[in-house]
Amino acid sequence: MLTACLMATNAQAQQAAAATAPVPVVITPSATQYKVIDLTKISLPANGTEAAVLERLLNELSAQGWQVVAPTGNLIILKR
Repeated sequence: MLTACLMATNAQAQQAAAATAPVPVVITPSATQYKVIDLTKISLPANGTEAAVLERLLNELSAQGWQVVAPTGNLIILKR
């Protein structure tokens, strides 16, 4: 009798576990975004240097998740 109760309880537990089984989650990676900065188009303030302006710009973009891929001549290519 005890064995029959344990078997019934075990079967109920298995059914409950099957009913609450985790649902698989599919994560679709988003498309990679690219940004190109033309250094010849960056305007310098009267009291700033080119290096300071570029540093501030890259720090702002980095905070938004952009990463430098390659500097090429007058262009900087970023992605996220």
